[in-house]
Amino acid sequence: MNSFSTKLSKGLWGWLIVIFAINGCTSSKPTLEELSQSYKQNHDYESLVSILPYLNFTMTRAEVEDLLGKPDSCFNSTSCLYVTTKTVIAYCPTQNVVSQQSCSSHYIVLAVGYHLVDSINSSPQDVLWTFTLSPVGE
Repeated sequence: MNSFSTKLSKGLWGWLIVIFAINGCTSSKPTLEELSQSYKQNHDYESLVSILPYLNFTMTRAEVEDLLGKPDSCFNSTSCLYVTTKTVIAYCPTQNVVSQQSCSSHYIVLAVGYHLVDSINSSPQDVLWTFTLSPVGE
């Protein structure tokens, strides 16, 4: 290799490194607010999973609902569900090929539980005491 092509090659590698470094610095992750908005609008699994690390056991019902919106359903005043659009295969008849069409699927759901402030009725001040992400179905 002659001197000119060696310099050109080193120069190109240098520019490529700079371009990749700039690209890596400018790409950003969605903010918590963006993830929250996405889940509220789309009930998408990806946004919900990205929000989970922000849930903590000092949060009130009002704070959880601010992040996730109103729950899709509540069994009672202490237990509520947030459903996602994602499903997983739960059961397949042995004679069929495994596929979404031939098998039973369950939705991935976030179940949340609260300690009640007044021990009877739900309140925005109830404190989060448990949450579990799992498939739920019939």
